[in-house]
Order: sequence, then C-alpha cells, then structure tokens
Amino acid sequence: DDAEPDHRPAALVDLAGEFLVLLLWSVVIWTLFEAVNLFLQNWYYVNVIPLRVVRWPGYALAYATVLPGLFETAELLAALGLFKYSRVRPRSISLSMQQSLFALGIVSLALVFLFPDYCYPLIWGSLTFILEPVNYRWGTKSILRDWERGTTRTLLLLLTAGIVCGMLWEFWNFRATTKWIYTVP
Repeated sequence: DDAEPDHRPAALVDLAGEFLVLLLWSVVIWTLFEAVNLFLQNWYYVNVIPLRVVRWPGYALAYATVLPGLFETAELLAALGLFKYSRVRPRSISLSMQQSLFALGIVSLALVFLFPDYCYPLIWGSLTFILEPVNYRWGTKSILRDWERGTTRTLLLLLTAGIVCGMLWEFWNFRATTKWIYTVP
C-alpha cells in the first residue's frame, strides 16, 4: 500500500487506555499535593458536602481533571502552532545532570517541609525535577530529551498550558459556592 500515512493527531477515543491511566495518575499526584497541603495549610475548602460517600468521589473526579486539562491544553496550543520554532542549542544529557536534577527535586521537597513559610512554592517544581530524570532514563516522553534534540517546545507548551488552566480554574473558583480559599503566607 503506497498510501500517504495519516498525520492527524490521535483522537482521544483512540487513546482511551492511556487516558484512563492519565486520569488515575492525576488523582494520585494531586492527592500528594493535597497531603502536603495538610502540613503547609496554604489552602482550604469551603461549603464542601459533608457526606464522605459523596465528597471523596467528588474529590477524585476533580483531581482526575488536572493532568488531562494541562496536557489537552498543551496539545491545543501545539495544534495552533505555538512555539513551533522554539530552538535551543542541543545539549547532551549526562548521568550527572540527571542525578543533579533529581537531587534538586529532593532538596526542594525537603526545603518545603523544613522552611514552609519561605519555601512553599518549591512544592510545585519539586516533582518535575524528581520525575523528569526518571522519564528520561526510562525512555518516555521527556523535556530533557527535547532539550537534547534542541527544542524547548514541550516545556514552553506545558508552562503556557499551566498558566491558561490556572487562570481558568481560578476564574471558575472565584464565584463558586464550593471552592478553595488560599491562606498562603
């Protein structure tokens, strides 16, 4: 068959299994942030349904939207051509660089607990520094692998998607009855 290959992005229904795994990881990762917040006390929820049998599935449903929301927004931005030509000098990713980034993630996480009033923002980047070398090492999609190829597109798309999603989530939260309220130092 000499037909031209189809270069359209895979539809969400074509990746149902991957999407379900992403939903589960989203719940796990956001639950970790919520667990850290039990210590930090940077936000709390108001007007939450008191029945645990309803509340916990609601939490899980809400947490399951975080990673898909970010990644789908990044894919939309990519489809619109954003950062299509972003290039950097290709960089060799050494084992020592991977280990240094992993250590930076661990130190960042430790600082959050040691000096929470000053270091609480580090929680948001710590997991990236911990997981990115792991992704690279396992050969999965990786910002480091992109950097090795001379592109920063994935990083810029994810950062922009984070800003877009963050603004939307805060906008929707502002007038909501059941919502989170920040108590950041």
